[in-house]
Order: sequence, then C-alpha cells, then structure tokens
Amino acid sequence: MPVLGTDGGKNSQAIKEFFEKLKASLNELIVQQKLSDFKRSYAGKFNKNSFYTFTDQERDRIRNALHELRVLVGDLDTLADDEKSRLMNRLGKIHVDMNLTLSHLDHMWGLIGDAFIVNAKHGKSGRLIVERLYEIVNTVWQMQARTEGINPRSVNPVRLFRDSWPR
Repeated sequence: MPVLGTDGGKNSQAIKEFFEKLKASLNELIVQQKLSDFKRSYAGKFNKNSFYTFTDQERDRIRNALHELRVLVGDLDTLADDEKSRLMNRLGKIHVDMNLTLSHLDHMWGLIGDAFIVNAKHGKSGRLIVERLYEIVNTVWQMQARTEGINPRSVNPVRLFRDSWPR
C-alpha cells in the first residue's frame, strides 16, 4: 500500500505508482497462468506420457522389502556410513513415492546400480541386501510393464543382470 501524507501531488503519484506496480504484477501472473495452461494443454496432445501407480499388493511387497533392507543395511558392518546413508536416502524416497502417481521411475531403477555396488564390495555378506533390491526392482518392472501394456513375464530384468554377475 502506498504511504500517504498531506501533499496531494505526492499522494497522487504514490497511488499511481502503486497501481502501476500492481498492474504489472497481475499481468505477470496472468501470463504465467496462461503459459502454464498452454504447457499442460500441449503436453497432453503431444507428449503421451505414461503415469505409473503401484497396486496395493505391489506397495505391500515393496514396503516389506524396504523394511527388511533398513534392518539389513543397518546390520551390515562392512557398509561404510556414507554407503548406508545413500542407500537409506534412496529407500526413503522410494517409500514416499510408492503412494504417488509417478511420471518416471528413474530413482527406482537406480537400485540396480546400488545392487551392483553392494555385490561388488560386499559379496556374500551383502547378498541379502542385493536380493531385496532385486525384489523391489522386479516389482517396479512388473508395474511399469503393466502400465506400458507389456507382458511382465516376457522379460525379467533382474535375471538379465543376475545371470551376468560372478557368483
């Protein structure tokens, strides 16, 4: 709000400047809203994105695996604190995202990289962690394949990786 005094000319100028700033702000908001509407409209027409949602059974399977992973990660003495922290952060993000409609699954697929690292660094002592990571990745694959109209049994991404690893 403009600060008004006793000088009529200054008051008029302050009020005029206030409304000019208000008009500029409102115009900017209107332009941003229209731009947002256009983006949404054209994204729907040109970007036929898939959105991913877990079923209740998939959520339960992942929640169980996440719970087991938290215990296993906490108990594995050979895991460094930074490794534990990184894994726990990723697991926390996945736990939150399970209840959302997702436009991508990138951080969930990142579990494959974590499985490689745990397997390479910790071998048999990290095997239970790797198996739980595989379980989550396989569940993510099932959901993604279902959403994309693919038979989830046609490809087993976990087997592709597991079969190529030394035992």
